[in-house]
Amino acid sequence: MMRAQASVRKKEILIVFTLSLAAFMGALDVSIVNISMPTIARCFQISTGDVSWVILVYLLLLSSFLPAFGRLGDIKGFRKIFICGFAVFAAGSFFCGASLNFSELIGARIIQATGAAMLSAIAPSMVSAYLPQKIRGQVLGYVTTFASLGIAVGPVAGGFITQYLSWRWIFFINVPVGIAGIFLGIAFLPQVKPNSPDKKFDFPGAELIFLSLLSLLYGLNMGNEAGWTSR
Repeated sequence: MMRAQASVRKKEILIVFTLSLAAFMGALDVSIVNISMPTIARCFQISTGDVSWVILVYLLLLSSFLPAFGRLGDIKGFRKIFICGFAVFAAGSFFCGASLNFSELIGARIIQATGAAMLSAIAPSMVSAYLPQKIRGQVLGYVTTFASLGIAVGPVAGGFITQYLSWRWIFFINVPVGIAGIFLGIAFLPQVKPNSPDKKFDFPGAELIFLSLLSLLYGLNMGNEAGWTSR
């Protein structure tokens, strides 16, 4: 009996660790790039307004895709979307580091943000699906703490890596973590029946959220350079 309880407890800890790792990595890449912005701008010979889209496009995709992937998790299953999110995040991180020009970096950043949105949207729901009710509040606290830690550690880690290695390693460092997350998800996340397998995905709603946020961010960031305030 004690052995069975210990086994269950160990599995719960590994699930919590996997979810916390996803929250940490998704939040880390919100802030880790900030310090390296001038270096990236010099590397690709672009303006400050242009290079800021490395951050903005990540935040745009992350925020606008959260409802979409949350719903997709209900339809397709949390485990499948979560593991796929780690794979997409790792692939996007690799392509960010390997970018040869600014357009490639933005495209890869879109891929990376899509993976981060998949992880961030599914993690809280997986707490409710996989863990006992008595510890759910505590685990959600852990996940939130790791997400906050990722945002706090990001600038320090980004500055250190940019100074002593290269801005490209800000992204490359995510690849082994993403691969580890894939294996952890496959090994320790149980199969759970989707909540709404027969429901349809709301494509028009997802597109509307994305376009609305894109229009707002573009206007705030590029309106002055585009001459929108001129008379």
